[in-house]
Amino acid sequence: MATTGSRKSPRKPVPTEKSQSSSRKPSSKSVSPSKIKSAPPVKKLRAPQRCKQCPNYPLRSSLDCLHSKAYGALRKAVIAAGIECPERASAAELQNLFIQRNDRDVASCPGNTSSQTPKTPVRPAATEMMSSPINLGNRITSPDFFASRNSQTVPSPSVNTTRIVVDHNGAQYTQTIDPALFGPTGAPSSGNGDASSSPPPSSTRPPISALFSSPQTPRSIPQTPATTVDTSASGVQKAVAEDPYGNISGLGCGTLPWEVPRTHPLPDFLEDEKEACARFRRAMPPLLNRLERLCVQTGCWMYFGALTPDGRHKPFIHFTSRRLLDEPNQDLLNDLHRSMARTFSSIQIARRSTIQDLAAKNHDANETIKVKDAENELLRAESEALKRELEQKRLLLERLDGIGQGSGNK
Repeated sequence: MATTGSRKSPRKPVPTEKSQSSSRKPSSKSVSPSKIKSAPPVKKLRAPQRCKQCPNYPLRSSLDCLHSKAYGALRKAVIAAGIECPERASAAELQNLFIQRNDRDVASCPGNTSSQTPKTPVRPAATEMMSSPINLGNRITSPDFFASRNSQTVPSPSVNTTRIVVDHNGAQYTQTIDPALFGPTGAPSSGNGDASSSPPPSSTRPPISALFSSPQTPRSIPQTPATTVDTSASGVQKAVAEDPYGNISGLGCGTLPWEVPRTHPLPDFLEDEKEACARFRRAMPPLLNRLERLCVQTGCWMYFGALTPDGRHKPFIHFTSRRLLDEPNQDLLNDLHRSMARTFSSIQIARRSTIQDLAAKNHDANETIKVKDAENELLRAESEALKRELEQKRLLLERLDGIGQGSGNK
């Protein structure tokens, strides 16, 4: 009997990559070439625009262009400061006007006796110093803010007071460094020093040129929206953007006006007093609720008073915040309330006197009209009597003519 050896099973062929790719069936979810979306084209960067009207074709967003918004904001600031601005003055000239104006203010301060001459009178402060730091405008206009500077802080003639500044648009312009920023060694003082080495804020004045020629302001200068001007493209667009409804009238911040744009157009004036009073009564409760919520949320001091013109014999409406009511010195609140009541009483008395004067004048005018009407009636009666007399005389003449003609015929 023949023995059979162990049989080996034949090896299965290993599929190659070519056989695998050929054996795969095309998927039904494959995307056709026509449905493949092409990538969006890359936007080309816009080249910086240059002004074709100004000499040397400066950038439209730089201060060198007389038609840029940054230059317009600088020019408005110069005009607001009471400085005569030439028609086509450059940005450097406007900055020099600011520096000259500040130097004249420093020379005319009472503390700077070395530079006072009969030709440079002392300029009094335009506003009084307030206890609360409302804005920088009150500090700039006070004489303490422009106190005399130490002679050691003035740089020597060899120190360069100008530098080349490159803004965010790549434009280059010259910036003038105020001498007050130089230390005793002639180098510009940094705002990162300790409090013991830095001079007090009242002994140095802010560089006006740095406020407008560079978007960066020294840290020692307090920045407030009332005086700090941002010359960057986005900041100028927000500051110089025209409001469709204008600004709120009668609004102020301290001794300076405060410009807040209106969110809605102004409504028409209600000539009917009854309709105006009804509108006033409807609008007061929502307004007072909003004022109370604002005072509770922020903890502010607030006193509000209002009175309609027809409220001749009615007390005025007033609201006082909780924080003002909780003040320990209640005499201040009483004085404020009495002052408000006195103001409204004076307005009512003046309005009543004006109405009485108008009524008296109207009565006098009516009496004059009655007298004139009586005189006209008398003249009209006399005219009618004269007309009747003339008519009688005409008839008498006609009779006499008829009698004369009859006697002649005989």
